Amino acid sequence: ANGTAVATPQDDAQATYAPRLTREDGAVEWAMVTAADADRRVRALQPWPGVTAPLGGRRVRIIAGTVSETPVDGAAPGDIVATAGEEADVATAAGAYRVAYVQPPGGRVMAAAAYLRGRRVA
Repeated sequence: ANGTAVATPQDDAQATYAPRLTREDGAVEWAMVTAADADRRVRALQPWPGVTAPLGGRRVRIIAGTVSETPVDGAAPGDIVATAGEEADVATAAGAYRVAYVQPPGGRVMAAAAYLRGRRVA
C-alpha cells in the first residue's frame, strides 16, 4: 500500500508440483484420521473430489463439519458418540468430528442427524 514491497523472483529449483487429485484422495476411514485431519480434508477437498466416509452403516459424502469437543471415552473410531441439534459427533482416531451435512449416494444434501434418523444404526 505504501510502495515499499520488493518483488523477489521464485527459485525454480525449489518449485514442486502437486499430483492431480483423485476420488481416492477424499476417502476417509475414521480409524486413520484425527478430528483435525478430517476437518482439514473436508474443507480442502470441497467441491471436488469431496470427502466420503462411513456413517450409519453406509458410505456418504461429508459436506460440512467441525472439530467437536465431545469426549470419545473408549468409543471405537466411526461410532456416533453424540448428537447436537442436527449434527452428529463421530469418533475418530483422536477426538470427535462433528458432521453437519451429508449427501447419501443418489440423494440430496441433508443434515447429519436427519440422515441418521432414516437409518438403522447399531
